[in-house]
Amino acid sequence: MKIAFTSCINITQYPNQPWWKDIEEQDPDYLFLLGDNIYMDYPLLKEPFKYELKLMSAINYQSKMENHYENQFKESSFKSLFDKLNQENRLFGIWDDHDFLWNNSRGLTLLASKDSLKYEIKEKIDISRRLFHQYFKNCSSNLPELYYLIDTPLARVIFLDARSYSEKAGVNSLLLGNTQFEYLEKSLNHDRKYTIICSGQTLTEKRERDQIVSKENWSGYPMELVKLCRMIKDMSNVIFLSGDIHKNKFVAPVTLSDIKRIVKPGNVSDKEFKTLKTPIQFISSGFALSMKGVLKNWAMLNIDDEGLSINYFKKHSKDKLKTTLDIDTTNQASKWLQENKF
Repeated sequence: MKIAFTSCINITQYPNQPWWKDIEEQDPDYLFLLGDNIYMDYPLLKEPFKYELKLMSAINYQSKMENHYENQFKESSFKSLFDKLNQENRLFGIWDDHDFLWNNSRGLTLLASKDSLKYEIKEKIDISRRLFHQYFKNCSSNLPELYYLIDTPLARVIFLDARSYSEKAGVNSLLLGNTQFEYLEKSLNHDRKYTIICSGQTLTEKRERDQIVSKENWSGYPMELVKLCRMIKDMSNVIFLSGDIHKNKFVAPVTLSDIKRIVKPGNVSDKEFKTLKTPIQFISSGFALSMKGVLKNWAMLNIDDEGLSINYFKKHSKDKLKTTLDIDTTNQASKWLQENKF
């Protein structure tokens, strides 16, 4: 079973995206798009760009979002791959901030703000949700939510919504919220060999080189990260897929107490904090972004009865229309998987 995955796709910057052909040529069984499938806040380049979207009427917001989606889904290389996989229900997605609303947007915080009515926040979130389901052909098995699951022959895949029910980062702040965590806990009970958890945000990584707590990953929400790690601590073969950070990255399991500058929640013991670990993380994002160091990243996760392997891809050094194997990241992941017999 082959699962291609990537994230961060900006049709305005890249109206032609030939790299989808490289994915199609490898004939994946599934394609997972892990957030920022469009960029609502581009080309609003001047800060604070989000205020232009805030001040925009809901009707104009809808028109702008429809235009982004329409352009992305009619791009010829993407459309060829989408049509092929979607006919057999093999393409799935989630959103992150840029296709939820705008950069760093958090649903609960925005809805609770005194300006919520003034800026039509609820109406805009409802528009974003409706259009996501419209263009992704209602891939969610848990409508109208964007958190849902699918069962493949070898793995249960759980897609999480880290935007709708999240608050401003903090030790005890919500990222998924209680109802979604209840759904996750029930979903972890299954008979497949592997569990794949997909989130737009990484558990521990950010764009900068150093591993450090960030408001834009799960480590900025320590209590929610603790809850996740508690749920999976006695499980085997749990895999975490994410995007967001505009790079390819493999991250081996990390003990929570070893995450740089993370704050231990007060109701979690020192012993538990030094015991709980994250699952392995496979990260790939920046598929179609015009930014320094962003290298048209995507990855192919391979699962069969013998085990698991992964190949990472990046921009071809000589051919702008192609991608090529990301040897360093692939070797790093492969070495760990072999040594740990995953």
